[in-house]
Amino acid sequence: MSAGAIDLEMSLMDGRHSCPKRYILVTGVTGTGKSTFIANATGDLSVEIGHELQSKTAAIQEVPLPEPVNGFEVVLVDMPGFNDTYEGTGLGLQLMTEWLENAFKNLKRLSGIIYIHNITDTRMLDTTVHVIDLLTAICGESFAPNIMLLSNMWSAPKDDREIVREKQLINKFDFWGSLIKNGARTSRYHSHKPFSEESKVEAKDIIAKMLQIPHNLTQFQREIFEQGKLPVQTLACRTVVTYLHNAEAKLNKEEQEATIKAEEETSPSMKFVFYKQAERARREKEKIRQEWTILATAIRGIGYVIAGLAERAGQHLTCGGILFLTEAVVEWLNGGDLEYPE
Repeated sequence: MSAGAIDLEMSLMDGRHSCPKRYILVTGVTGTGKSTFIANATGDLSVEIGHELQSKTAAIQEVPLPEPVNGFEVVLVDMPGFNDTYEGTGLGLQLMTEWLENAFKNLKRLSGIIYIHNITDTRMLDTTVHVIDLLTAICGESFAPNIMLLSNMWSAPKDDREIVREKQLINKFDFWGSLIKNGARTSRYHSHKPFSEESKVEAKDIIAKMLQIPHNLTQFQREIFEQGKLPVQTLACRTVVTYLHNAEAKLNKEEQEATIKAEEETSPSMKFVFYKQAERARREKEKIRQEWTILATAIRGIGYVIAGLAERAGQHLTCGGILFLTEAVVEWLNGGDLEYPE
């Protein structure tokens, strides 16, 4: 750290702090043990720990460690899961990006982000892959060394299948591979029993590793404060828009194919099966449309974009429907021109 940076750190300290402060974000898919990790590291009994599939973290929690680590006062920031069972991807994006904006304005030094993954998960779902894509979009290549990819809930003794999953996560470009290529680190967290001494020590060792890398700005912060972009113009927002568009297009296709099969099927039992598949796709599409509503109200600017597209398209938008709208938003955010359906 340069002499100027040290002087700045000292100038930011007030009478209550004897050492500079660092922030570490803790995130991941709902149910992976984010809040448990924070509770273990801090000993804070107020951190809500969930044992169900529904997220217990509906808002950001900043939890300080009781004593310094490597000469730094450390604050862990508990982020809601990006596929939160209440609000979803749109609100998760809003909460994280708003925190990053406020952190920049208030000179909060971000040492890094801990992304927690449950190693017992047998599948990498589309949602999980999307969260990795979104994390990459928010952070950017230059921030990758400040990311710790932490596998959690390891069996004791270790299960060979879990080791195979870890290798897949590390080696596959669509999973952790691209982040690791740009400098992200990996680690294991074996202890997840709240407040055990072993869990506390292991959590603090991981935090100490995070503090070895100088604090940095994420790509989202650089886009907003150095490039003057609106949140809607950032790569993170474009990533969510593209994800929602592709998910809805996939569900449209599934619904249409299941409906056709149901109408052509002569067996009553199979007809019922296909109609149920179509019904499931319709329910999932409704969830996607709710995500659009959340995104439109949560991210400043996206509502303006949608309204502007509607004004330009007029009755063509009505003819094209919601899928045309999402296609138009994706195209517009990626620098293309708006094309209307015939």
